[in-house]
Amino acid sequence: MLKLEDITKSFGATQALKGVTLEVDSGTIQAIAGENGSGKSTLMKVLAGVHQPDSGRVILDGKQVELSSPIIANQHGIATVFQELSLFPHLSGYANIMIGREKTKGPFLDKTAIRRKSDSIMAQAGFPKLNLSLPIGSLPTASQQLIEILKCLAKDPQVMILDEPTAAIRQEEVSQLFEIMLNLKSKGITILFISHHLEEVFEVADQVAVLRDGEQVLSEKIQNLDEAKIVNAMLGRRLDQFYPKRKKTSGNQVLLELRSACTDELDGVDLKIYQGEILGVGGVVGSGQSSLAELIAGVLPLKSGQMFLHNNPVRFRHVQDAIAKGVVYIPEDRRLEGFLPNLSIKTNLSLPIIAKKDCPFLTKVVKFIKRNKEENYAQEIVKRLRIKTSTLKAPVASLSGGTQQKVVVGKWIQMAGICLVLNDPTKGIDVGSKADLFESINELADLGMSIVFVSSHNPELLGMCDRIVVLSRGKIVSELQGEQATEEAIISAMALK
Repeated sequence: MLKLEDITKSFGATQALKGVTLEVDSGTIQAIAGENGSGKSTLMKVLAGVHQPDSGRVILDGKQVELSSPIIANQHGIATVFQELSLFPHLSGYANIMIGREKTKGPFLDKTAIRRKSDSIMAQAGFPKLNLSLPIGSLPTASQQLIEILKCLAKDPQVMILDEPTAAIRQEEVSQLFEIMLNLKSKGITILFISHHLEEVFEVADQVAVLRDGEQVLSEKIQNLDEAKIVNAMLGRRLDQFYPKRKKTSGNQVLLELRSACTDELDGVDLKIYQGEILGVGGVVGSGQSSLAELIAGVLPLKSGQMFLHNNPVRFRHVQDAIAKGVVYIPEDRRLEGFLPNLSIKTNLSLPIIAKKDCPFLTKVVKFIKRNKEENYAQEIVKRLRIKTSTLKAPVASLSGGTQQKVVVGKWIQMAGICLVLNDPTKGIDVGSKADLFESINELADLGMSIVFVSSHNPELLGMCDRIVVLSRGKIVSELQGEQATEEAIISAMALK
C-alpha cells in the first residue's frame, strides 16, 4: 500500500500542490489525470524524491518514508520513467540498463554478467527481444522507451512511475507497452501512470485520480467512471463536443498540389490540398508522413517532381520561402525545434511576427518594439489557447511540457496565412487544451485556410479531418473520406506495402 497524505508544494508564489491525498493498492495501475499545470508531474516528482514537499508525508507499506532524493526513493523501491528519457545515446542498451549497478570482475566490468542480467530482466518482464548491443541513439524511440523501463526494473522496484510513456511512441507500439505494464502488475508491481489519452486510461488502469489546480478533485475505480466524468473533473466544466463541428465545408479550389513529388523518404507522391480543407495524414512510423509535412513547409527540399501553389509552380528552398508564401509549419519535436527555452513566453510568442513588414507592434521608421502592443498580442494568444501562466515574463523552460507545446502552437497559428502544417500537434497536450486547439483549427479552416494535420492518433484524424491520406513506404496508399473513413480502414491501409 502506498499513501501520499496531505501533500503541499509551492514554487515561489505558485502553489503547485494543495493538500493532495492519494492511496494506491499494491499491484494495481493507478492513473493520474489532469490538465497541464494541474500538479500531476509535481506530485510524481515528490514521490520520486526530486521535490521535497512543504508539508505532508509519504507512507509505504505502513511506514512513513523520507524521500530526500531520487537515490533514496530508489532505495525504498520507487523508480521513475520520466517523460524526458534519461539515456546515454552513445552507450549500448546493456550499459544503459545496468548503469550504476554494473557487475565487475576485479577492476574490470564483467560484460558477460551485465548482458546476462539485462537479458534476464527483459525475459522476466515479458519484453519483446531487443538488440541491446547497439548504441541507444541508433534505436527507434519506442525501443528507447522500453529500455528506459528495463533500466527502472534493474532497480527491483515495488512502485513504478510512468510519466506519459506513450507520448513519444506511435499508436501501434502502445499496445505492446500496455502488455508489459499488465505483466508487471501481475508480478505485484504498483504502477502510477500519467497519460493525456483517456482511452489508454480505460484500457489499463484500475483506478483514476484527477488533479485540478493542485487539488485532487476525483478518485475512483475505473469501472465507476466514464470519459465525461473524468473530463468534467479535469476541466471543472462540461466539454460538450471534443471534436467541434465545422461551420463551413471545404471548397473545390486547389490551394497546393504535388505531382510525382520525391524526397529521400517520399516516392512519387501525387496530392491536392484544397482551400479551407483539413487534410489528415496518417501512417506507421517511418512511412513518410513527417517528410510530407516537411516538404510542404519547406523543411525538406523537393528532389524531383513538382509543387504548385495557386496553380503556379513553386519550389521552397527553405522554411523562410514557405513562410513568405503563407505556409507555416509546427514541428513534431517542439522542444528541439519549436521555442527558445530561456526566453520569456511573450518573446517566444512575438518573435515570428517581428520579422514581418506589417508587424503591428513595431514603429514604422526605426523599428522599435512597442512593448504594450507586444504584450497585448501575446496576451491574446495566451487567452485563446488557455496557456496557464502567472506572467508573460516567465521563461518557457519553466512551463510544463504540454504548456510549452501550446506556446509553440500559439505563435505559429497567428502567423499562418494560407496553409498551416501541423506535425503531431497534440503530443503531450491535455484534453482541455486539445479541445481548445481543435476549435482554433476549425476556426482557421472556416476562414478558408488549408490545414495539413499529421497525427499518430487515429481518432484525431477521424474526428477532425475532412479527408485522410495514409502513407506506407513513402507512397500514398489510401485516401479516405465520409463513410469510408473508419479506424479499421486506416489500420488496413497502414499495413499495405
